[in-house]
Formats: sequence, structure tokens, C-alpha cells
Amino acid sequence: MNKSSKKNKDSIKLKSKKALGLISAVLVLFGVIDVSIYQNNKNTHDELISKAPDIKPGKKIYLTFDMDMSDTMSRRLEKQKDFKWYDPELISYLDKNNIQATFFISGLFADTYPEVIRSLALNPNFSFQNHAYDESAFVSNCYWLKTLKTDKDKIEQIMKTQISIQKTAGQTPDYFRYPGICHDQKNDELVQKLGFKISNGNVIPSDPFNHNKEKMVKTVMKEAKDGSVVVMHVGGPNAPKSLEVLKQIVPELASKDFIFAKL
Repeated sequence: MNKSSKKNKDSIKLKSKKALGLISAVLVLFGVIDVSIYQNNKNTHDELISKAPDIKPGKKIYLTFDMDMSDTMSRRLEKQKDFKWYDPELISYLDKNNIQATFFISGLFADTYPEVIRSLALNPNFSFQNHAYDESAFVSNCYWLKTLKTDKDKIEQIMKTQISIQKTAGQTPDYFRYPGICHDQKNDELVQKLGFKISNGNVIPSDPFNHNKEKMVKTVMKEAKDGSVVVMHVGGPNAPKSLEVLKQIVPELASKDFIFAKL
């Protein structure tokens, strides 16, 4: 190899080294920029996380209202046309405050007040469930209620109500609640064979014929837990303090992170 060729080869090597050095420098530079961007993003993310409010998951609670109607109640309406077995203000309170709620309807109530049920059914916050037909009990010695004697009578009470609710509310109930919440294992098996889930509630302030608002509110607030089902009534003369109780427990439950849900 002559001197000229060797010199050219050395020159190429030098240029190659310089080029590799430049490329390496560029790669390192971009690497530093990438790390810097990542670090800046991470710092920003960490800062946002540290400043984010501590959001607690809500606890669900189910406010349920029985719409009762017995033959005796129905006969009274025949004599007093302007009489109501429910409190329109209670329903309005639920509606205006956007509260999800569940109504357990006696079939006779739906047949007596079809326009009320149709109006309620326009609100997607409301669910409608089965409460038998005319407040007849499924077991004996259930308060003052008339007792159904046969399984045939009980099935008829449930299915007749199912048809009434489907016709007026346009919904097909999945849940059943016993009149007076009186039941036994035999009746539970009968109801479940018809395809219903039983919901008799687990927070019961006992609002029928009760004027002790403070005690009812205390019962609800003491016993309410995540998933609790509160049993109340839609007011009227048989539940004179239901609206007052509702107006007090709703903000108190909300302040304790409860979310109102429907069955």
C-alpha cells in the first residue's frame, strides 16, 4: 500500500469516528430530552395526584315506598271522592329532588289510581314492584289483615297485581314484598317459584299511624348501611309523618355519602 492510499484510509477512519461521535452525541441529546420530558410529565402527574380531592365511593341505599290499598280503603273512596290514600307532596319531593326510589304497589292501588302510576312511570328514577293485590296477608295473625287461605289465592293476588302494574306502569316487577311483611318459608318458596326476588327491607322506621318523627328518623340513620332497603309508605292518612321523615333523612343520608338507588 502506498503512502497516498494509507493517508486516504486514515482520513476516512477519522471522518467515520467524527460521524459516529456526532451521531452518538445526537442520540444522547435526544435521550436526555426524552428523559427530561418523561420526568417533567411524571412530576406534573404526581403533582396533580397529590392535589386531587379524596373522593370516597358512595354507599347505595334503597328508599322504598309501599302503595297499600285494601278493600276497606277502596270502599271509603267510593264515599269520599276527593280523599287520597297517598301524599302528592311526597311524590313531588322525590321527583323534584331527582331521587331514585322504588314503589311496591298493591294491585288494587294501581287499579284505583292508574293516572298516578302512569305519571310516575314517566320518571326513569322510579321502579315499580309487586305488593300483592288487596293487602291480604299470606300468613295468619298479621296485624288486622285478612288472611289468604290457599296457594291458589296467593298466586292470584300476585299475578293479578303483576298485570295491573304492567298495564299502568309499563314495567314487569322482579321483586315481591308481603303485605304487612308477614311471611314464612313455605310462602317464600311459593313466591320464588313464581320467579320473584323477595324484598321485605331491613331498615323499618314503622311509619304507619306513627307521629313520632324523631324516632323514625333516628331509626333510619342508626340502621342505614351500604345496600340497606328502607321500608316506608307514600303518606296519606295512614302514614301522616312520612313526608317529614323523608325530608329529614334525605339530606342527612346524602351528607354521609349515601347514594339513592332503585331496585
